[in-house]
Amino acid sequence: MSTVSIPELVADHSTLIVAGSGGVGKTTVAAALGYLAADRPDGRVLVLTVDPARRLATALGIGDVGGVPRRVDTGLRGELWVEMLDARQEWDRLISTHAPDEGVRDAVLSNHLYRHITRRFVQSHEYVAMERLHRLHTTEEWDLIVLDTPPSRNALDLLDAPARMCDFFGGRLLRWLTAPATSRFALQAFRPITLVADRILGGPFVSDLTEFFVLIKTMEKGFVERATEVEKSLSQESTNFVIVTTAERGPAGEVMRLVQELARRRCRAGVVVVNRTTPVPADDGNEASVLSVDAASRLVPDAAPAVVTAVVEMMGETLDQMRHSARAESEVLRSLPGDVPAVRVPMMDSDIADLDGIKGLARALGASVPAVT
Repeated sequence: MSTVSIPELVADHSTLIVAGSGGVGKTTVAAALGYLAADRPDGRVLVLTVDPARRLATALGIGDVGGVPRRVDTGLRGELWVEMLDARQEWDRLISTHAPDEGVRDAVLSNHLYRHITRRFVQSHEYVAMERLHRLHTTEEWDLIVLDTPPSRNALDLLDAPARMCDFFGGRLLRWLTAPATSRFALQAFRPITLVADRILGGPFVSDLTEFFVLIKTMEKGFVERATEVEKSLSQESTNFVIVTTAERGPAGEVMRLVQELARRRCRAGVVVVNRTTPVPADDGNEASVLSVDAASRLVPDAAPAVVTAVVEMMGETLDQMRHSARAESEVLRSLPGDVPAVRVPMMDSDIADLDGIKGLARALGASVPAVT
């Protein structure tokens, strides 16, 4: 398996997308990558999360994070900023950008179905996340943007969202939704449905729905062009994926599927970070025994030899358990894709819940070793 230097990966790219199964530490790894990148003179780094659980703010110990970049006081040579996607704000920005005129813009933004529909519209959260990433990248304000994604299946939804937006504008559904406004025959055909829907829903629901999508269709050209740009940006050399996993069979098995899907989309998987691995004890049993006796004697200097022996035995049992766990993890790690570099990061002393924890994880990433040797 090839090797990779995390510091070089951070330095050589303008966008890193952190993906993987749930519960493997993607958010903290994303924050740590941002911290590592910000430790460069005059570097400006943004960590963007689309995870509504707001774990990024907790991990950085800065309270709530909103829909605008917020700087973290790190004391580093560069600047570390964080932002959480505000889907509503981003949709408003999209409408304002692509509307052909102010009248259409105001009509969409004031449509009472707008908020409800866009929450469910063509995976809207995923699409506006990729739009926001692309918009931030094109400002050229940031040396690196690190995107923290939801679990890997949702990460694939993020990648597919631009293409699905294009499919929506060119598909039957939009033609069907806008037919009553463009065809007298369709209007007559829809009238029975309209009457029933209005009676049940208590208002001109279908006509309002049609009006909304007619307005949306006027923005087709802008939406499709932008979605195509966003999709192309994901396969650029400046964009890379960091896949986070643990040495458990479930998350590790997900890595292969994610790597294959990225390759199918011509996206680059730069490294697999195996998080929270068991430290591997030395294999020299005699040396470990001598060190254990010395350590036990120092810990309990007034103890009888039998007590020292008992302490040594407990230490030995702990080391044996660690060796057993490390061997089991190694078997899992050998199943990782051989064409993507993988590094291991040892388990931290405690859960990461503040900036000091992020700093420690950043150091571990900077010094990470190959997952399989």
